[in-house]
Amino acid sequence: MRYGSPSYAGPAFGFGRPWTPAVRALIVVCGAVYLAQLLFGRTFPIDELFGLNTRRPLEIWRWVTYAFLHGGALHLLFNALAIWMFGSEIEERLGTRRFIWFCAVSGVGAALSVILVDRLLGRASLVLGASGIVFAC
Repeated sequence: MRYGSPSYAGPAFGFGRPWTPAVRALIVVCGAVYLAQLLFGRTFPIDELFGLNTRRPLEIWRWVTYAFLHGGALHLLFNALAIWMFGSEIEERLGTRRFIWFCAVSGVGAALSVILVDRLLGRASLVLGASGIVFAC
C-alpha cells in the first residue's frame, strides 16, 4: 500500500517497494557479515564468537551480534526479502530513528526469548540470523 511520494531518496527495484534507509543498511550489513563468514569462517570462528549461544546468556554482546550472522545463503536471502517487504512499510510509518529502535528491541527481545525457552526446556542452542526482527515486522 502506498501513501503518496516517499520522503526519502533511494534506489528502488522495478517491482515492489523502494528501499528505506535503515532497511537498506540492515540488509547491506547482514550481507557484508555473511561475506565475512564465508571468507574468514574457517580461520576465525565468527559464528562461535558472535552467535547467540544460550549456554552463555550473560555474554550480552551476543544479544545483538547474532542477528547479523546467517546460517546460509537462503537464510540470508529470505530474511533480507522479508525485512525489505515488511520493514520498509514500518520504517515509512515510524520514521528511520524509531524503526532502528524497533529492530534493536525486537532483536534483543528475540534473543532473550530463545534464552528463556532453552533454559525452561533444559537445552542449548547456537542462534544465528535476523529472524527475530523479521517476526516482529
